[in-house]
Amino acid sequence: MRKTILIFLSTTVLALLVSACGASGPSISPGLISWIDAPLNDSTLPLAPYQIVAHGSAPDTVEALEISVNGEILSVVNNPDPGDLLFTVKLGWTPPSAGEYLIQARSQNSGGQWSDPALARVVVSEDDQPSIALEFNPTETPTPEPISCDPEIRATMNTTCRMGPSTYNDPAVYLLEGESAPVLGRNQDSSWWAVQPDTLEQACWVSGTTATSVCIPEDLEILESPPYITRVFPSNPEIYWGDNPQKTTTIQAQCGGEIPVTNVRFIYHLAGKAQWYNISMVLTSEDVWHVTLDARNIDGYRDIESSIIEYYIEATNQAGLFTKSAILNNLKLKKMP
Repeated sequence: MRKTILIFLSTTVLALLVSACGASGPSISPGLISWIDAPLNDSTLPLAPYQIVAHGSAPDTVEALEISVNGEILSVVNNPDPGDLLFTVKLGWTPPSAGEYLIQARSQNSGGQWSDPALARVVVSEDDQPSIALEFNPTETPTPEPISCDPEIRATMNTTCRMGPSTYNDPAVYLLEGESAPVLGRNQDSSWWAVQPDTLEQACWVSGTTATSVCIPEDLEILESPPYITRVFPSNPEIYWGDNPQKTTTIQAQCGGEIPVTNVRFIYHLAGKAQWYNISMVLTSEDVWHVTLDARNIDGYRDIESSIIEYYIEATNQAGLFTKSAILNNLKLKKMP
C-alpha cells in the first residue's frame, strides 16, 4: 500500500511540473531593451492629457511595443517596419484622477520574447483653477517696473545635468534637490535648460521636469546642442581571420539630437597598438548608423592569435558640434586554424 501511494504522488508531482513548464510564456530576451523618455521617473504631472514616449530596441527586430498603466494595458502598438533597430511610440494618455501611477513599457521581438519592462512612477496632481475677480468699477492699475534678476533653475529632486538636452546624452554633473544654477539658454522647445554649475567649466543641460525656473526672459537664447550616441553593439562579438566563415561583424549605433547628424565615424585599433583607424558609418534608418568590419582589413591581423579590438564612435551634427562615445572593448579578433 505504501509503495502504491509513493508511486501515485511521484506521478502527480511530475505531471504538475510538466504542466507548469508548458504554461510558461516566452522568455525575456537579453538583447531586447525598452525605455521611457516621457514622463521621467518620479515626475509630477497635471491632471490633463499627456503624451507618453517610449522606445524599443533589439539586435534583430522589434515587432511591437506594449504600454501599460498600473498593470492595465493601455495599448500594444505593432511596428510597421520591424527591420528597424529602434521603434518609437508616442501615445496619448489622460489620467482618470489625481494619484500615483506606474507606467510600464516593454517591447517584443519576432520570436515572441519580451524585454524587461521600463518603469516610470509619476504623481498626477490637480491644478488649482485660478479665480476670476469681477471688477465693476475698474481703475487704471499702474504697470510695475520690471525687476532685474538673473535667470536660474532650482532642482526639485536629485537630478542629472547632461552634456546635451536628452536622456541619451552623457551625465556631466549631478544636482541635489534644492541646488540652483545660472541659466545660459534653452533648447528649441524650452523643455531643457542650459545651465552653468559652479563645478563645471562648460554648460550642461537640465530637464525642465526636474527643476523650477526663476526670472526667465522671453528672449532667452536658444543654444545649439551636441549630438548623442547610444545603443552601440556589434552583431558578432568575435571575428576570425583564419579558416572560419565568421570574418565580419556589423557595428550599429544610435546617433541623433535636435540638430541633424551629418557624419558618424567608427574609430578602432587592436588593443596595445598606438595607431587608430577610422571608417565612415552609414545611416540606415532614422538615427541608426552602421559599419561592417572585416577581420582581414585590420592592420596587423596576421600577427596575433587573439586580441581585443578597442573602438569608439564619433558623431558630428550640422552645427559642427561633435560627441565621442566611451572606448568599448566588447569585440575580439581571433585566428581560426
